[in-house]
Amino acid sequence: MFAGYESFVSRLHIDEHLDRPVWLGTMDFADLKLKVIALIVAISAITLLRTFLLLEDPAAAVMPVR
Repeated sequence: MFAGYESFVSRLHIDEHLDRPVWLGTMDFADLKLKVIALIVAISAITLLRTFLLLEDPAAAVMPVR
């Protein structure tokens, strides 16, 4: 979240702070884009798994092959 804020809004002036993560200033737009894509894939996979687990009758959900 801070990486997106620092990339698009304003720099955070916490360079001298001891708790500042090393990666915070080095994250660019491409890295942020990859993180968003990975997040969308993870959410989709969890939703798909949830859909399969909540099927009441799995045999009824499969279309017959013709």
